[in-house]
Formats: sequence, structure tokens, C-alpha cells
Amino acid sequence: MDPGSGSVTHRVLCRGTDEQRVEALNRVAGAVAERGDAARLSLRGRTSVGNLSPYTQRLLDERFERVPDDEVRNGSGDPEFRVDLPDGADALVDALTVEESESPDNWGAAGENHWRVYEVGELFIVRNGECLYRSVPHHSQQYLNADVDPDAPARANEALAGRPSVVVPEDPLVEWDEYAISCYEFRAPEQSPGLDDLRRVYVDDARADLVFDWTTPSERVEASESRVARALGKATLGLFSLVDDPDAMPERISVDDRETFDAAVEALAEANERGEHEFDIVRS
Repeated sequence: MDPGSGSVTHRVLCRGTDEQRVEALNRVAGAVAERGDAARLSLRGRTSVGNLSPYTQRLLDERFERVPDDEVRNGSGDPEFRVDLPDGADALVDALTVEESESPDNWGAAGENHWRVYEVGELFIVRNGECLYRSVPHHSQQYLNADVDPDAPARANEALAGRPSVVVPEDPLVEWDEYAISCYEFRAPEQSPGLDDLRRVYVDDARADLVFDWTTPSERVEASESRVARALGKATLGLFSLVDDPDAMPERISVDDRETFDAAVEALAEANERGEHEFDIVRS
């Protein structure tokens, strides 16, 4: 989280279609709102969403309090709205829910979800004066602080049961030299790719090497279930004439210490399970 927003202990891996990503944001927010004292919702680059979702704007006007400009959290000058929790939890979830009948159908790849993803700036949920939850919808980012409420990650995961998104711990499972394995990424000096982009990892026990097989940028664009991500990805690849650079990704990593090597292999297996990734682990 940003400075002043509290620490991060968990994050939500948002996956699936644009509709599923929005649903994940809403379900986690709803689960966490029951544990908060107040929520703040900011718009992004506009003063109203009345022309995009009149239903949402009515809720903001009737159930929320407009935060004075000199008290907004992000300092951007974008309008921010506040609601007390847990009494206002239903109003918060309703404000975040797309009303298809009132939403325009001419907003590109995301359809009626466009305003919900791109016009909501940030959502903060606070408990005992500390930030419990932060969401940045246009980046599909959600963060939790279990130091504020230890039950929040479990409640969020319960709300996501049966859906492609999942809550995982932020801290690495293992670290050595310049490398680390968490439930969502492999951290390396040049790049730190997400484990959703990992196709398989070969475990060379004799040499104590880890050999990674990553999907390429173009493959990730084509495989994405998000229409917006596919559209932006294709535009970016075409505009900048990007080519896949396999040398930039961590490929063969030698681990000098056998104990560390074994711990890294165990961490990959744990990350695969807890993060609900689908990469293969092949031992040789």
C-alpha cells in the first residue's frame, strides 16, 4: 500500500473475465466491509458517474458523505466519498455493483464494466484508524492488512470460493541471494514475473538447478480471458513492435546450497497450490 495506507500482508490475485474480476473486487470488498469502521471511495478523473451509472451516483449522493477536497487521501483532487461501516456495508457493495439496465453499452471491450473498472480510483476500508483493505480497480489490485484484522484474508478467500481469484500472502515463502519465491511471483534481479505466467519448472536434482519455462508476452495476451487486457496487450505489442525476449526472463537458476534448493522446490509446490496456479513441476 502507499505510504500512510498501512502495511500489506496479503494480496488478491484477480483472474478471469472482466466480469469475474469486477465480481472479485466486489465480493472481497463486501466481506471486508463487515469488519471495517469506514470506507472511502474515490472517482478517477471525473466529478460524477451520473451519466455512466445513475444508480451509483444516487447512492453516493444519498448514502455517502462527500469528503472535503483538502482531506482526500490520495491528494489528487478527485472527488472522494465516505460511508460508515459496518452499517453502510450494503450501500458500499451496491455502489460498486454494475447495474446493467442503467449502464451504457458503448464503452468498448469491457461493456458495462468499463466505468466500474476505470472510473473508480481507489477504495480504502479502515478499521481502528488503520487501513485494512485497499483496492485499485483499474490495475486489478487488492491488498489486505491482516495485522489490522487477522480474519480478513480467510473471509476474503471464503467470498472467492469457486471463483478464479484467490487471496495469497505477500511475504516470500523462501529467499536466497537475489531471488525469492512468493505465492504470486518469482523475484529475480532482472525481472520478477508472476507465477501465472509460468508454464512449467524443471527440477534438476543432480545439479541443484531450477529451469523455468515461461509463456511469452504474445501468448499471455492471446490466453487472457479479459477483453480489456487482450485489447490493450495487442495494441501495446503492435505500437511498440515488441518482440518476445526470453533472455530477459529467469531461465536456469543454480542454487549452491542443497538445503536452500530443497526449500525452493517446496516453495514452488506450495505457491502452486496456494496461489491456484497451473504450472507443472517436473523432476529429473
